Parts: sequence; C-alpha cells; structure tokens
Amino acid sequence: MPPRVTWILPVRNGEQYLERTLISIAEQDYPADAHTLYVWDDGSTDATPDILRKWIGREIQGRIVGTERIGLGRALAQLTVSSQTELLARIDADDIAEPDRLRRQVAYLCDHRKVGVLGTQTRRIGSKEILTDHPTEDAEIRWSLRFSNPVNHPTVMMRRSAVLEAGNYRDLPPGHEDYDLWVRMALIVRFATLDQPLVGYRIHEQSATAGWSSDHGERFYQLRNALIDRLLPGTDPVAGRRLLNLVRHPDDLNVSADDVLRFRHMAMMAAKACRFPITYYTSTKLFKQQHDNLKTRRLKGQPFIRPVWPLIKRAGQLIHKPHDTAA
Repeated sequence: MPPRVTWILPVRNGEQYLERTLISIAEQDYPADAHTLYVWDDGSTDATPDILRKWIGREIQGRIVGTERIGLGRALAQLTVSSQTELLARIDADDIAEPDRLRRQVAYLCDHRKVGVLGTQTRRIGSKEILTDHPTEDAEIRWSLRFSNPVNHPTVMMRRSAVLEAGNYRDLPPGHEDYDLWVRMALIVRFATLDQPLVGYRIHEQSATAGWSSDHGERFYQLRNALIDRLLPGTDPVAGRRLLNLVRHPDDLNVSADDVLRFRHMAMMAAKACRFPITYYTSTKLFKQQHDNLKTRRLKGQPFIRPVWPLIKRAGQLIHKPHDTAA
C-alpha cells in the first residue's frame, strides 16, 4: 500500500471556493483510502460548516478537528499534532490541487529521504500564463530564505516528524507562520520544489494574500531579523543584519571591500554550520548575482568612478551588444 497522507486544511468563511477545493482532493489519482483530510474550521459564520459536513465522511474520508476561532498559526499546529500520518499535504480552501499532485510529491519524498519540505510551482487560477518560478534545489531555496519566502505554503508536502522536531507552527500573522517554520526546519531537513505547477493558486479579495497590509513587507523583514541567529549561524547578528539589508537595497553605493569579503564569508559560515561544503551557498545562482552586484556597487561608489559611471556602463553595453550578421 502506498504511504498514507493527511491533507491539513484551515478554513474560515470559505464557502465561495471551498467546494471546488474539496472536489480537487476527491479527484486525486492517488488511492482514495491512502489519503485523508483534516480540517480546522476557524469559527466560520457562513456556509463553510455545512459544506464540510456534506463532503467529509461521504465523498472524502477525514474529520473536522476543531471549530474554535484560534487563528491560522494555531490551527495549523493543532492539525499537525492531530494528524496520524508522517506525510502532510498543505492546501488552502480557495486553491485547486492537480489530480497528480499527491502521487508526484509522495514519489519524490520516497526517493529523497533527506527532503522534509517539498513544494511545487503554481498556476494562477484564471490565467494559463502566470506560472511561478520558485527555486527548485535545496541550496538555492535555503539561501533564498535570507531574502524572501521561496516556498509556496499551500503547495507543500512535509514530514510531520520534522515539523514537530522544529517546534511546529507558531501563532504569527498570516503569511509569516510558514516562513518562520521553514527557517527552523532548515536546520534539520532539506528542501525541494517540483518544476510542475501542481496547484492552482487563487488570489481574491478574501484571500490572506489579498488582505496583506501595506506594511507586510516591512513586517517580514522584522521577522527575518528576529531569526538572524538561525539564518546566519556563526556570523555576528548585527553584522549579518547589515549585510542582508545591504543586499536588500541594490542602489546603495556604500559598499566597502570588507562588505564584499564578509558577504562571502557569511555564506560559507552558514553552510558550515549546517554541515554542508563551505561552497554550498556561494555556488548558487542567487549568491553569485548578489556578490557580483555588491562588487559592482563598490566600484560605482568610488569617488573617481561615480561621476563617469554612466559612460562606463554605456561603453560596456556597446561592447557586448550583438552585431548583425549577414544571412
């Protein structure tokens, strides 16, 4: 029998799209008796409870774990603790799982035992053209965690034991509870993302993403800075925050030679702390882009270069401009 999987689905007032999500779960090409749905109804006041009762236990095996309004982070923590399987599949009440999602993710995790968090690309519902391009390899994903959230939460399949070992979900604002968990899990497991868009991702007025306030980005960086000891082990926290913020502002020309050296050293120390080769992060595409950018900004910031930099840049563009050739 294939490995059993538990879907974990927190929902509040999801009547508009919930049934379509449940249909996508019921239509998986994975054996029906090998996956079950655990739901936390976070105090819904619409028809969500009726829809759940209609489907769970009839069309889909599973149960409603709780109905108290406790917030997203706590609901996910309760669902994780209540689950009875090692593999957990996240999904939101407004998204659609492709029929082969479970089968592909289970197969990958069975073949890659060190991977504890496996995401997929997504397709924006309503558009065949808008596809995500999240990094797929562990090193790229891990290094990206210092600057953004490179894992789409509703697409992941996780190992329950690793989630619990990392301390489970914490009660944080929507959009932060997953990043906070990834940072802690990165100390004990590897990450991967499948190239295929196996989840249809919906953005609408009631979605958590649409409801993010204008200061969401700033609050993300505050959380990132609070987790600096885990993100940059072996680096002085003050120096680490400064370097990450320097990368965050690509037009800042106040870059010294020491900054460029310390940025590379910071990445090497972070890799060493996780018992990876010291070049694990410095060999990533993202690090190379950032390192080159810092070196360029250091050059542009020199007093004798700054005034003539536009001319130098223009000359470089002309040199590298492809020349037309006769057919």
